[in-house]
Amino acid sequence: MRDDDLQERITRHLFEVLSELRVCVTRMARVLPLYEELLPDGAGPSYREALVRLRGAAPVMLPGAVHQALAHDLGPDWSGLFRSFADRPVALATHGQVHRAVWHDGREVAVKIQFPGARQALAHDLGQLDRLSPLAAVLLPRVGSVASGLLAVLARELDYANEAKGQRAFAAAFSGDPDFRIPAVVAQAGACLVTEWLGGSPLVAVARRGTRAERDRASLLLFRFALAAPARCGLVHLDPDPANFRLMPDGRLGVLDFGAVGPPHPSELGALLRTAAGGRLPRIVAAARAHGFAPSGTDADLRPFAALLRSMTAFVREDAFAFSPRWVADRVGEATAPAMLTAARHLALPQPYLQTAHVMPALLAVLGALGGSGSFRDEAAAYLPGFA
Repeated sequence: MRDDDLQERITRHLFEVLSELRVCVTRMARVLPLYEELLPDGAGPSYREALVRLRGAAPVMLPGAVHQALAHDLGPDWSGLFRSFADRPVALATHGQVHRAVWHDGREVAVKIQFPGARQALAHDLGQLDRLSPLAAVLLPRVGSVASGLLAVLARELDYANEAKGQRAFAAAFSGDPDFRIPAVVAQAGACLVTEWLGGSPLVAVARRGTRAERDRASLLLFRFALAAPARCGLVHLDPDPANFRLMPDGRLGVLDFGAVGPPHPSELGALLRTAAGGRLPRIVAAARAHGFAPSGTDADLRPFAALLRSMTAFVREDAFAFSPRWVADRVGEATAPAMLTAARHLALPQPYLQTAHVMPALLAVLGALGGSGSFRDEAAAYLPGFA
């Protein structure tokens, strides 16, 4: 069998599995376009055709079901809370869908409604993604890591009361900020969340059609937000899905979806990144051992892991750095090279870094898709404790 025929069969089967997902399918349809550049040569056409089918598989609640859900959570007189309510959804969330409306006080709002049976659907998806893992390793290693990282946050996003709490914390911390816009929570009840409407251009659109200045601005602010949030509100936004960020007409970065937030990254992260960016392998190896990335007493060769850390931190080593899809693809190649896979058998992921290990690679992938440039080292020095 020819290699391109094999790739096409793998791609088709991969998306057959994805299309059977009940909750994650919408998230996958939003995220996967950013990783098209990472596909092996020749896989693009099959990938794009399958992606169209995947988007079409996303579920949608009909108006009757929407009204029933609103009556259940907001009360039988729910329509009196709105001046107007659009029955047709404007966006699909991971566990539900979003409608545009006008609140009774005249504010434009977004109304997020959870799909009935979302918890049972998530349990179903866990089994489906188990089938995805070996395929992802062959076709696109990033998909496997994205999928496993998504599962860590999907369950949290089912709790809209917790999401409202997190969004209120971020909105208060960034109130009046010249660089960021966090919409206020208007109301929350059960599986319904009403927030202020946020316009702007999603980062997927910025990556594809934005000017160089827009992509640079979005990249810098996205990186700044990831570093500044812990100091501002004691929390980290754990879901760097590009659909959760908007470049506003006034140049601010709008942030959505606070269903998955967590505590700050380890206080030692800044020092580790500084050492890795320094570029000397013996020092990086020593730091990796000191931070617990190798079980005590092991004499495993950590140089491939140290080399990977060095290359992954180039963006904070140089005075000015330009991200690109090719840069991300090269890092994926290094992470899946035989020497690194051998070293990985002897590595341990310290508990404090579990959250970081999910967020940072996904963040770098989005930055790669944006292709922005700037002084990310200065941002790290300003906002990441221990780096300067």
